[in-house]
Order: sequence, then structure tokens, then C-alpha cells
Amino acid sequence: MIPPIQLSCTLPVFAGPPGSGGFITFPSGSFTPDPKSGVTLPSGWSSSNVTVTSVKGWTGSGFGTCPGTDQGLELVTIQATSPDSMATETVDVVKRVAT
Repeated sequence: MIPPIQLSCTLPVFAGPPGSGGFITFPSGSFTPDPKSGVTLPSGWSSSNVTVTSVKGWTGSGFGTCPGTDQGLELVTIQATSPDSMATETVDVVKRVAT
């Protein structure tokens, strides 16, 4: 069995309007506003509202939890839950190594 690989990454995110950008760091799921975008977290929100629920690596034919070799492609699942827990959104992001 291949031992798990410790992955870390910072993904840029935005909500659409100007000033809504920042970065999600995984595996912690913490959000860091981009000072150049002028964004702040809405009242009641914290980094605990966003979690990385899974990271899968490319196996050459699909995404799996333990690829034999690092193919430079990962599927990251991120979940955000509103502070009142009334809404939850999940998004899959494909991250690749820059060439």
C-alpha cells in the first residue's frame, strides 16, 4: 500500500462581483480575503463554514483516493455551509500542476 500524501494548496475563489475574491487553503479549508479585491467575510461567517471534504488524485483513467504515482491532477471537493446551517453548497474543483 502506498502511504498517503500530504497535500496543500491555495485555490483562488470569488463570488462574482468586484471585491469578492480571496483564497481557500486546503486541507484546512480556511478562507483568506485578497486585500487587493477589498473583500471581507460577511457577518457571521468564518473559515469554519468552509471545509475540504475530499481530495482525489488522477490515476491515469479516473480519480482515485490513492493513485500509484502523482499525475499532477487532483479533484478537490469543497463544501460551504451558511452560518445558520440553512444552506449548503458543494463544488468540485480540478487542480493541476502548472506547466
